[in-house]
Amino acid sequence: MTYAKLYSRSSCSGNPAPVTIEVHLSPGLPKFSIVGLAETATKESKDRVRSAIISSNLQFPNKRITINLAPADLPKRGSHYDLAIAIGILIASAQLSCNNLEMYEFFGELGLQGEIKTIPVGLALAQAANKSGRTPVSATENCYKISRILQLESIPVINLGDICAHLSGTKKIEYIKASTARFDRDNHQHISIESIIDQNQAKIAAALAAAGGHSALLTGPPGVGKSMLAKTMPGLMPTLTKQEIIELAILQELDNQSSYNYGSRPFRSPHHTISSAALVGGGNPPEPGEITYAHNGILFLDELAEFSRATINCLRQPLEDGYVNISRSSYKTRFPASFQLIATTNPCPCGYHKIAGSNCKCSENAIQSYNAKLSGPILDRIDLFVKMHKIDTKKLIRTNPEKTKTVFTKQDIDQAYKKQIARQGVQNAKISSSNINKYCNFSTSTENFLYEITNNIQISARSYHRILKVARTIADLHNSDIIEKEHITEALTFRP
Repeated sequence: MTYAKLYSRSSCSGNPAPVTIEVHLSPGLPKFSIVGLAETATKESKDRVRSAIISSNLQFPNKRITINLAPADLPKRGSHYDLAIAIGILIASAQLSCNNLEMYEFFGELGLQGEIKTIPVGLALAQAANKSGRTPVSATENCYKISRILQLESIPVINLGDICAHLSGTKKIEYIKASTARFDRDNHQHISIESIIDQNQAKIAAALAAAGGHSALLTGPPGVGKSMLAKTMPGLMPTLTKQEIIELAILQELDNQSSYNYGSRPFRSPHHTISSAALVGGGNPPEPGEITYAHNGILFLDELAEFSRATINCLRQPLEDGYVNISRSSYKTRFPASFQLIATTNPCPCGYHKIAGSNCKCSENAIQSYNAKLSGPILDRIDLFVKMHKIDTKKLIRTNPEKTKTVFTKQDIDQAYKKQIARQGVQNAKISSSNINKYCNFSTSTENFLYEITNNIQISARSYHRILKVARTIADLHNSDIIEKEHITEALTFRP
């Protein structure tokens, strides 16, 4: 036999498309060719595969070897094709016999001694393989993650010799079964909101944002606790569901430098010098950006006005839709981006404009230019506007300052969240415009009050809907089935 066909997956853009690996051996001068739009790391598998086969006491064929990665127009990147290529060469050269290759999908990088190394995107590949009815074959560490996180069955491989023995039936490898253990949850220690001194209005806003999934803009002078308040958010937000944990684990695998805590909500805090492509995603083929890595978590933009105007405006579509479409000449993809935007800003470049006891030296032109970075369409997409005040020094210098109690507890937030999911299936911030009137119901007196208020202030239809959604969250936190007048009034206090 001079031909073999195996199965693997492409890892480009987190979209694990199926890849068929064909191996053909023919007479002629020895040559090893890989075709099918392979990138550098994939092409370099030739040297790894040759060394791994020889080191495993197997014969590397002295023939013309052609590896075809189909489909040919799909970019192939990464080193995880090594294992399939090596097995294909051994089958095509009649050193290995296997009649059920269609049952497996192979993912693994080969070491020069034949060992199978861990790959960075094993979860996405394994999940796609399972949907196709095939069993993933990968490095042992990858298989333990597949079992623990995806709760799927897989075949762990230590070296090339082991998988050859398994496929030939000489020595079977024991499958790693799907984990039946309790699903892992967040055990990361978050900053307690009670450790923040004063700022009660801001704490209420944090509870609203956590319960209803609302975006927020915190404004105030430097050092009043804006960043600290934002960092308490992951600890306030509802516990992730099993499906959300799996989705996040697969996404975070795409970020090689991620310090993501498994089972917790992500908290991404990019520097203000970040480019639009790094924030939203880009490249060819496209790769995710910070907003995708913040999916189901917090995107924290500190000093929002310091970001470039173009970068800020890139958030408009993802904030509205919960995903981002990236198009290139030969590749199009959609990444999830259902994040909560928590941003901070100062009243002026120096941060002390109209702050009692401070001397602001910023000119009016400088202040206007600073605030002009935040366009109307972006501000219109933010639910909560929170002004944080300077803290009284007496409250800071007490020997044992009392922890201020928040109006809403974590238990209140969880109960409000469950109420929303039971009622409409999503958090209040994600209620569609067509369902606003269905789920944001209020009495006739409240309707008259709302009509009077909205006639006296200039707001867009989007702002009106956001006021209703915030009011709905306030009502849920107070365990009220309908939106009352006081809920509307409180929601209006969070508008600019």
